[in-house]
Amino acid sequence: MVVFDTNIVISIFNGHSESIQLFEKIRTESQIGLSIISLVEIYSGAQSRDLKKIRSAISDLTILPFDQPEIAEMAASYRRDFHITTPDAIILATCAMGPHHFYTYDKELKKIKKSWVHILSFS
Repeated sequence: MVVFDTNIVISIFNGHSESIQLFEKIRTESQIGLSIISLVEIYSGAQSRDLKKIRSAISDLTILPFDQPEIAEMAASYRRDFHITTPDAIILATCAMGPHHFYTYDKELKKIKKSWVHILSFS
């Protein structure tokens, strides 16, 4: 499964053509997931009038829960070792437990040197 970071999903909602093309390409090859943390971030930044559209757009995605103590422990380790935000640490730990591939535009996450973390360029 490929898990998209919040920034990629938001760029898709905003009509960014490269993000849309990436989504379409990966969707033909793999299942696409979204962390529950990303879902919270997306909903918290949305206008009430956009919630129905968002719910519809994500209905085919697999939502990955944050429901295992091991994820919390791994997230704490990522946060401590790499000095990243708590949401990013939880999302990465969720992906690591999968195992899943993680795609993001967040250059800050380059310090996570894992083969399953893919840092993309945003143009």
